[in-house]
Amino acid sequence: MSDTAPLKISISYDADRVRGILHKEGNDAASSIWERLNAKLTSNPDVRFSLDGLSLPWPELLGIVREFGSASTQRSLNFRFRPTGEAILRIRSFIEETRAAQLSRDNLVAAIPSDEIKERLRALGFTRPLRPFQIRDLSRLLALPHGANFSVPGAGKTTVTLALHLLVASPDNHMLVVAPKAAFPAWRGIVSE
Repeated sequence: MSDTAPLKISISYDADRVRGILHKEGNDAASSIWERLNAKLTSNPDVRFSLDGLSLPWPELLGIVREFGSASTQRSLNFRFRPTGEAILRIRSFIEETRAAQLSRDNLVAAIPSDEIKERLRALGFTRPLRPFQIRDLSRLLALPHGANFSVPGAGKTTVTLALHLLVASPDNHMLVVAPKAAFPAWRGIVSE
């Protein structure tokens, strides 16, 4: 552990570009973190490098905060993150959401009972039958603020995702599907149903 003052790395948020900026403050002779961050991000084409700053997409910056932001990591690498302005609130919100997700990982409570899920879907015109494990997955996704479905091929991820979208849809909410080309026929089929 070094006796020198920790390197300060400020974090700011650019709302117009939805990017985060890391700015090195002062001399980093006592900390290797700046070299680690540069090495970690060097292959990312979305990162803009300068001598004392890095600009990267906000989600990437949150990943850096998650990886290097703990007090013990900052202490051991002799640096301190210093969020400023809107970055303070956004990072605080990210940390709270991450903690809540971790705490609820094994204690999820179904937001909607399975019978009610089926009933609501029927009322929305969703006619595909759901298997018990799909209802379980749908119930679990409904209980999360953010979720993902990594089921095996053929498990009905498309059906579950469309059902989930129908249950949580609002007028200003749109679904964007990012999938390999091979998944497009399934999506076209279920949407036309």
